Amino acid sequence: MKNILFTLTFLISFVSFGQKFNGYTHIVVEDIEYKDGSMDKYDLIPKIIKFFKKQGLNTARLDEDYDLYEGEGNSDYPCANLILAISHTVPTPGYATETTFEFFDCNDDEAMRFSARASTLSLTGKNDITKGVKKILKIIKSRIGKYNFNPRKTPEYSQKD
Repeated sequence: MKNILFTLTFLISFVSFGQKFNGYTHIVVEDIEYKDGSMDKYDLIPKIIKFFKKQGLNTARLDEDYDLYEGEGNSDYPCANLILAISHTVPTPGYATETTFEFFDCNDDEAMRFSARASTLSLTGKNDITKGVKKILKIIKSRIGKYNFNPRKTPEYSQKD
């Protein structure tokens, strides 16, 4: 009986999680800016955009001022845009690097969050970060299911005081 309840609970959370993407038409990826002023020095954004396009979602990019500059977000219905912020810890040889994807809705509320840790013998850290991104994308792919936009799942805009 415990196994059946556990399995049922897992399946319900698994299905409802994957459906969270169904409320959005666009994934809007924020630029990754580093303290030294460089932008996306590990070339993560093109891979991430390609992944979401393959899943059937439209994509766009935000610059450091949060202006769209590549692709077009859903301007008719801004709450159908899901904002993706990507971050990672500083790669240090011999230690795992943690990569994090945070998704925010139109109210700037966190809708979803994924993290993965990876460690390689790389001195540059690029392999660690790339491996972390691949792990996260694999998790998202396993949970996103067959994407199908459903406007009833799109959040409503609420002005905060």
